[in-house]
Amino acid sequence: MPIGLGALAMAQYSLRRLIAKRTRHKIDYPGALLIVASVCCVLLVTTMGGNEFAWDSTQIRLLAGGAVALFLATILQERLASEPILPLRLFANRTFLLANLINLLTSIGIFGAIIFIPLYLQLVYGLAAGDSGFMLIPFTAAMIAAAIMTGRLMSRTGRTKIFPLIGTILTCAGMACMSFLNTATPLALSATVIAVAGMGIGLVNPVMMVAIQNDVEVRDLGTATSSISFFRSMGGSFGVALYTAVLIARLNSLVGALPGADLFPSPGTQMLREGAQAVLHFPTVPPPLLAAAIDRAFHDVFRMGAAITFLTFIAVLLLKERPLKTETRRD
Repeated sequence: MPIGLGALAMAQYSLRRLIAKRTRHKIDYPGALLIVASVCCVLLVTTMGGNEFAWDSTQIRLLAGGAVALFLATILQERLASEPILPLRLFANRTFLLANLINLLTSIGIFGAIIFIPLYLQLVYGLAAGDSGFMLIPFTAAMIAAAIMTGRLMSRTGRTKIFPLIGTILTCAGMACMSFLNTATPLALSATVIAVAGMGIGLVNPVMMVAIQNDVEVRDLGTATSSISFFRSMGGSFGVALYTAVLIARLNSLVGALPGADLFPSPGTQMLREGAQAVLHFPTVPPPLLAAAIDRAFHDVFRMGAAITFLTFIAVLLLKERPLKTETRRD
């Protein structure tokens, strides 16, 4: 909070010095409401599907149908609105579309790592919640350092595409290596692998904002910039819901198949709620088999994260590198 208050004070001081021309606008409240409603339906599908309701249940089908209907209604509203909250013309811009897709997929990886790496360390290594949280410091530190370095190199060289290419490779390698960790792996090596994944993400995030701002028209600059935060938040929400759904399904399948586990209807949900103490509530299950099943379930989740990062790499390959506008003016 002190850091946030300091940032707020600095922002207020700097923004007051700007000369602003006030213009009345018509806010697209229906468009905002439809976007939020459609996203909520998708989140409910990914969160509740296979957990609280079967994937082919009536509830999930209704939610999925509602998401599609609301999405179509959003497109219609944005076509008819005089000042749409998310103009459809932006999606005709290749850079805007690909950069936000990359932003979305990267955010899925970020939140998947932040949420599930500590859970993995608690359930597999038996670390306490506080100790597993400290293991995220290498991830965060590497991500911040890489982001700062990327910004400086980007402004110095005028290059943009090379950084997310390297970043997605590093993140994919880090997530893939995490799928081979086990209790015999030293914590120092685990921290190094986690840091590699964080460094890769730090090489991607700053570039997407610059790429979008560099390619859209001036009239769309504010909307395009705010879309970065929207797709990043949406990716984080999707990521947590998706990883949670997959992890619970795998834990239910693997742990539920062990001898003595038939007394627990949803072991995956119980483990996520109780953390490191969850293994103590399965006294009828042989501990080695339980540990192996938990390890395998998390490995499957990390492999899924590596696959998502590989898709991000393909999206980066399709992104065209354009000269930075500041570089063009200098020439």
